[in-house]
Amino acid sequence: MLLAIESATIEVAVALLGGDGPLSTVTARLGRRHAETLHPEIATVLELGGSTLQDLDAVAVDVGPGLFTGLRVGVATANALGAALGIPVIGATSLDIIAAARQEGAPEILPVVDMRRGEIAWQLPGSRLPFLGSLEAFFEAAEPLVESGQRLWLAGDGALRYRSQISERIDSAHFLGSGLAAPRAEVLGALALSALELGTAGEGPARPLYLRDADVAINWESRHGRSAS
Repeated sequence: MLLAIESATIEVAVALLGGDGPLSTVTARLGRRHAETLHPEIATVLELGGSTLQDLDAVAVDVGPGLFTGLRVGVATANALGAALGIPVIGATSLDIIAAARQEGAPEILPVVDMRRGEIAWQLPGSRLPFLGSLEAFFEAAEPLVESGQRLWLAGDGALRYRSQISERIDSAHFLGSGLAAPRAEVLGALALSALELGTAGEGPARPLYLRDADVAINWESRHGRSAS
């Protein structure tokens, strides 16, 4: 039994998966109330799945990139459960989870996550390397794909937020809609189960992938002209 925790972006979602797939899933989109939403969702998912924490064999968590507070809450919760129950914790990035949501035979997805402050994170098709930057930096990164005539299938809250600007610059851009605005917990769970089966899950606690400093550090540097460390 595996518990998948998703709280790195605009949604808080939890899924319980068994050997045959998802048993129960709960999803909420309540602004920035990640901390107060996550733990009740875990309790609800376990209850709906007829299970308890002691039935879990592993925990999976979205490690980001995304909203600093949300992904920190998710990673801390997953690591605490893993340590308390003595079970492995498997991390996956928000970009990998969105990209993995494509249906069999469908084109590869280009995931774009809204990082706020005018920045987005993305991952080009065929790559697992995450990038962070402005919309202009994204256009520069995508230019070789556009020039090759490749259609771009975009998903994620960043793609939807900047849909009009992207459409103006990239004629071949297609958007997959609100159903893939956030990483899906059941997809995260499937990735984690596959990693466990293949023996690629790794060991130790999950580590967050922030890509940049927390807002508090950024604010400090902008006001004082030096690092908060």
